[in-house]
Amino acid sequence: MASDHATAPPHPDNQLAAASSLYLRQHAHQPLPWREWGADALAEAVRRDVPIFVSSGYSSCHWCHVMAHESFDDPRVGAELGERFVCVKVDREERPDVDAFLLDAVQVITGSGGWPLTAVLLPDGRPFWGGTYFPRTARQGMPGILDIARGIGDAWVERRSEIETDAARVEQGMTGAIARSFALPLADAGELSAQATTLDLVRACRAAALDQADMVHGGFGGAPKFPPPMTVELLLRGLGREQAVLGMSTKASDHDTREVVTRTLDAMLHGGIYDQVGGGFHRYAVDGIWLVPHFEKMLYDNAQLLRTYALAYRATGHARYARAVRETFAFLQRDLRLEGSGAYGSALDADTEGVEGTTYVWTREQLIAELGVGDGDRATQLLQAEEFGGNFEGSNVLSLAGEPSLATWGWWGEARERLLDARMLRPQPAFDTKAVAGWNGLLLGALADAWLVLGGGDADDPLLTAALELARHLRDVQVDKRGALRRTWHPGRGADAPPSLGAHAFAEDVADVSWGMLRLATATGDVQWFTHGRALAEQLIDEFDDAAEGGLFTASLQVHTDTLGRHKQLGDHPVPSATSQAALVWAELAHVEPLEPQWRGRSRAALHTLAGGMPRQPTHLAYAACALEALEAPSVELVIVAPTGTELGQPLIDAVGPMLRAAGADLFTGFELRIVFGREGDAHPALADRTARAGRVTAYLCQGMTCQAPTTDADELAA
Repeated sequence: MASDHATAPPHPDNQLAAASSLYLRQHAHQPLPWREWGADALAEAVRRDVPIFVSSGYSSCHWCHVMAHESFDDPRVGAELGERFVCVKVDREERPDVDAFLLDAVQVITGSGGWPLTAVLLPDGRPFWGGTYFPRTARQGMPGILDIARGIGDAWVERRSEIETDAARVEQGMTGAIARSFALPLADAGELSAQATTLDLVRACRAAALDQADMVHGGFGGAPKFPPPMTVELLLRGLGREQAVLGMSTKASDHDTREVVTRTLDAMLHGGIYDQVGGGFHRYAVDGIWLVPHFEKMLYDNAQLLRTYALAYRATGHARYARAVRETFAFLQRDLRLEGSGAYGSALDADTEGVEGTTYVWTREQLIAELGVGDGDRATQLLQAEEFGGNFEGSNVLSLAGEPSLATWGWWGEARERLLDARMLRPQPAFDTKAVAGWNGLLLGALADAWLVLGGGDADDPLLTAALELARHLRDVQVDKRGALRRTWHPGRGADAPPSLGAHAFAEDVADVSWGMLRLATATGDVQWFTHGRALAEQLIDEFDDAAEGGLFTASLQVHTDTLGRHKQLGDHPVPSATSQAALVWAELAHVEPLEPQWRGRSRAALHTLAGGMPRQPTHLAYAACALEALEAPSVELVIVAPTGTELGQPLIDAVGPMLRAAGADLFTGFELRIVFGREGDAHPALADRTARAGRVTAYLCQGMTCQAPTTDADELAA
């Protein structure tokens, strides 16, 4: 978006040029004395006796760019803000603790929130005023940033006691907001220890999610529509479960569940929110029919959806879901993978050269120019590209009316490659290359699970290769000299520039990477990944767990010394909350190590914080419900032990393959099936005291505390 004010040189005190964050560097040219968040910003505010003006956003945020060009590029805005405030820019993806704290404050102040996020703080860090996007001057009922700066600046000098009162009111409102959102309605029920009570909560959450489903267009609620991977997983986990566990007839509810799941996944896969040419999913649909997206592409969305479609393929057998997995994986490899690294960058911008969606939309004439008249007309019909006007600012967001025939797919696969080649010659959206640990952890687990479903036991399948390379990066590269995980890793900005590390890992990073490592251990039988995942699970307890009230703090006071408050991120949107993910990790370890009481106790305490909100906010606590079910649902454990000398990789996978196939998950519908395989003597708790009998692969099958006799016969296991 072009500005109507003259370009000004950077402010001499603008400190963002050397920032590792792309988002911060995007503001380094501005005539405004920006600095990064840190203790020095607070100290400078105390020294100058002025408030702190904080603007938080992220590199692929469209309205962040609008506000930057319209307001922060203006030297008049820079002069007003610089004179009256210490000015701080926050990359919310680098500092989720600071951003989440300020978001809570703005929601208390205004009743809503979003990005760009604007907050004004006392020098001691307490917020007293805030909002989101503001124009440079007042417009359509919105105050302008110039008026805001002058008004707050004058009030700071003339009516500071009123500002102190506002800060106290915001602080009090923030204290009560979380308790009101997730208060446990079962106050007389005590601890969540009875299985019937906990599973009733999960079932109620699942039923509430079904009640919110859009049975016409898929998804949950109205516009804008966000992909719901965690809600879909909760529904998939419920198929047949009540019948197996409680003896209830679930034919009708299973039909409703499958209908909601397939309608949602099909609508997204065929809609404009899915990149029909390049694969992968955009951030969300601005409408209620999944047609016109907000065009940014996020790693965390695509990581979760890759896994969701893999799980849906396992549950339904629909080949289109396997195709979605492979195409999304191809997008990740092509567009988000960091060259020379096993890690993946965080996002592609919504804008290209200042205009949203330019890279992705097509006119009918452009399709014909690339494919010829015959194929171009065919593509126009297949992809619903309107001849006159288009469906997006004179062009077309491509979508499918339904699932094409196999013959059409054969033609479209070749035509699609030609369109992608042509599209790659267009200007491309900016790529934020920072590798966020938590989002890469989500992808790690997704790749491992997708390989389990689609890999066919092939250790050379690209899904598993990518998972192993990513795991090594997270364990060996994205760590400091002490081996401690870091929130972000930035590749060098130039041929000779070294990579750099960001802040210490936050709770969500540690939880997501722990989960990803445990999923990889399950997929490969390689105990090194279990060992690392378990160590991270212990770190969650040591640094982030609130032993007094349950749940996880976003930041650790041991390492995040410049954080604001003791914030907890409890809702599962758009990624699993640290509390939900940690509870799931601890639940899995509780089943693997049943004699280690800390795992079950910590998981239950964390979920107790969230359980009351599950039936009332099912789509925002869906992952917490999955974790609660994983902890409390009846469990079947299958341990497969190969002889000591079996090599890791393909030899081990081949050795245990017959047993894995014999014990297909359908045999245990309604139960948590946990599979552990490895070699006799590996340092895994589930392998302790279990041997490969007579030098042959041996299976141990247990339900609860009752085990069947070990067997070396796959047919006997399947019986």
